[in-house]
Amino acid sequence: MNKMLKLKLPAFTLIEILLAVALLAMILAISLPLGQEYLNKNELENAKTLITQTIRSAQANAKAGKADAQWGVRINDNAITLFQGNSYATRNTSVDVVITWSDRFDATGVSELVFSKYNALPSTTGTITITGFELTSEITINTQGNLLY
Repeated sequence: MNKMLKLKLPAFTLIEILLAVALLAMILAISLPLGQEYLNKNELENAKTLITQTIRSAQANAKAGKADAQWGVRINDNAITLFQGNSYATRNTSVDVVITWSDRFDATGVSELVFSKYNALPSTTGTITITGFELTSEITINTQGNLLY
């Protein structure tokens, strides 16, 4: 008579698999919002850095008397333009440098800054506010051209 051998292989039960899947789903549900918040804060910081670097480039060009002209920046919703000239309207468009950041963030407040030749004093003072996803950051420019953020 043939004896049938029953092999008992180790395996997971359905309950163990369901528990593992449920645990992974809970971990994912907790970590996704935290990850998104981190990404939003990072994009806000990137926008602030691009704006401050472009303003400082305009100041440096004006202070150095580059092209014997004034230099400035024009800030729109999610772009900043580095320009040469007394104003954005009368600028030399051939040297424009346009830099954009995430369209999920907008910049409001001071929209145009022009720096005088050699002493690099700003034509206006005020605050640039960057907002999006319930996050806000401010850059303030004072009468001496210092940026506070």
